[in-house]
Amino acid sequence: MQAHDLLEQVRSVFVRMTRYPDEVVVADADLEQDLGIDSVKRGEILATLRADFGLPEALKATPDELRTVASVSAFLARTIAARADGVRHANGHAQPAGYANGHAEPAGYANGHAEPARYSNGHAEPAGYANGHAEPARYTNGHAVAPAALAAQRPAPAPAAALAGKTVLVTGSSRGLGRAIATKLGQAGARVVVNSFHSRDDGEAVADEIRGAGGDAVHVWGSVANPAHIDRLFEEIARDVGELHHFVSNASNGRFGPLEQTTPEHWELAFRTNVIGYHLCALRAARLMERHGGGRIVALSSNGSSRYLEHFGAMGAVKAAVESLTRALAVELAPRNVQVNCVSAGPIYGHVTSNYPDHERILPYWESRTPGGRLCTEEDVADAVLLLLSDGARRITGATLTVDGGGSLCI
Repeated sequence: MQAHDLLEQVRSVFVRMTRYPDEVVVADADLEQDLGIDSVKRGEILATLRADFGLPEALKATPDELRTVASVSAFLARTIAARADGVRHANGHAQPAGYANGHAEPAGYANGHAEPARYSNGHAEPAGYANGHAEPARYTNGHAVAPAALAAQRPAPAPAAALAGKTVLVTGSSRGLGRAIATKLGQAGARVVVNSFHSRDDGEAVADEIRGAGGDAVHVWGSVANPAHIDRLFEEIARDVGELHHFVSNASNGRFGPLEQTTPEHWELAFRTNVIGYHLCALRAARLMERHGGGRIVALSSNGSSRYLEHFGAMGAVKAAVESLTRALAVELAPRNVQVNCVSAGPIYGHVTSNYPDHERILPYWESRTPGGRLCTEEDVADAVLLLLSDGARRITGATLTVDGGGSLCI
């Protein structure tokens, strides 16, 4: 098989598995930075390539061999060649089993197409997942809370008219806190523009959930760490949605761990997503808001920006920059009638906390340092975001609202 033909087949698998636009999945696209494909998704894609090309064993590659779409294609070419060479030595001829006319046609395939086991609509549905995304364990006093019990702790839905007629973009809203914020704003009557990067399916699932509850939502895909993606994201909003009144900068990326283990690459990714992406999105959002007389921007920060949290040294510095940028944007965007504020959350029960390093040890400590012994939930933080987007906050700008259950009061 020619290298170009193999590359096109590999690209088609990536497009099918991610459901990204074909023009995005280019040969030199970085799987992590440009396409948001994490190690789990890479494993699923490799499993599909193995099945598509009739390779008998799991594909094992180094990080460099899986860095771009082209490098994956090159790795696959080497693997196929090695397999063919092995068959030649074993059988005395060069036509590997399962191949015809130089192309793989594994058993169970028809007309060159197949849907491998465990896959539905072109993507894997691993055990324990529902609707294409995982629901991490939630914690109260160090113990997991059943979904029904967690629901009972949630505050009542926001008044339906609070954001009626408003369109709000929430970046990074396919899971965790972003999902909670998007859902809350949908309940408040907003038309929510859900944004995802690492999982298009998860983002679309959130939009479906909002619509299923009687709200209005659309989904846009793209990374706020990539200026080209930001341009395309806002062009899509302007073209297909037509308006934007508010923007919530929630997308975040960065490493939790000791500073000694934090590399320049970790810093670069964290600043590109949390600070540079926030800056570029805020300016693009403000241009759309001007068409309707102004709007509001809310960024998400952490009380780790002003105090020490274990494993949060690098992210604390990044979030401090987010809060400083919020104050500067509030002043410079005021002539456009755009208010800019920040919600600084402490450790919260939910997606991030359940995946935090050594959380089973740290979580009880955080609870012990919080008045009342309970951390906030994702819904508590979503309520604060809703407050800053509501009419009651019309004279608040450049502020950082702390939502941590009083945890930052105790040293």
